[in-house]
Amino acid sequence: MTNAISIENAEAWIPQWHPRLFRLARAVVYSDHEATSVVYAAYLKLLAQLPSGAGQKDVARHLQNYVFLGAMRERVLLRGQMLRLLDAAADADPAADAGIDDVSDAQFEGRPAQWVESERPGDAIADALSDMLRVVFVMTDVIGMTIPETARMLHLLDATVESRMQRSRLLVMELLKKLGIRELPEIYAVSEAQCRAAVAHVRERMASSTQRVPVSV
Repeated sequence: MTNAISIENAEAWIPQWHPRLFRLARAVVYSDHEATSVVYAAYLKLLAQLPSGAGQKDVARHLQNYVFLGAMRERVLLRGQMLRLLDAAADADPAADAGIDDVSDAQFEGRPAQWVESERPGDAIADALSDMLRVVFVMTDVIGMTIPETARMLHLLDATVESRMQRSRLLVMELLKKLGIRELPEIYAVSEAQCRAAVAHVRERMASSTQRVPVSV
C-alpha cells in the first residue's frame, strides 16, 4: 500500500483493511449488513477528516476507533429500539409483560437467535458467545490484536482482557467439540467482492458529495 491515503487509491488501501475492520464491527453489532454500514461510514469519515501528513499507523488507529465507536453507537441505538418495542407491547397488553420494567443489561448480553444473520459455522460459534467475550475473542484470536491493544480500545485492564480471552477460548473449544469440528472455521469472512463493493461505495459517496452545488436563497 502506498503511503498516501486518498480516494484516488482506495482500491489499494480499502481491501487491505476491510476484512479486519468488518470483523471488528461484526463482533459488536448483530448482522453483516450493520457491520458493513459501520465500516463504510468509517471510510467516509476518515477521508473527510484525515489529518495532513498522517502516517499509516495513524490511519489504522483512526479507522479502528471510528469503526469500534460506530459499532457501539449502533448497539446503543438498537437496545433503545428494543426497549421501545417492549414498552409498546406492555402498553398494548400490560398483563402479557408484567415484568417489563425489570429489563436489565444482562438480558441484552447474548445475541437473540433470530437476529443471527449468518449460518456459517465460524460465525455461529462467535455469535454464541456473550458480548463481553465475543468482542475480546474476535479482537485477539481472530483479528490478532495484542492484549494491551485490546485493553486500550475497550478501556479495560490487561488482566481483564486476558481473563476474558481465556474464558472465550474454553467456550469456543467446547462448541467445536459439540459440533464435531476439529479446527476453528473462518469467522466473519470477507470476500474480494465485498472489498470491491466497499471501494465502489466509498468512491460513489465521495463523488456525490463533491458534486453537490449550494442552492441560493
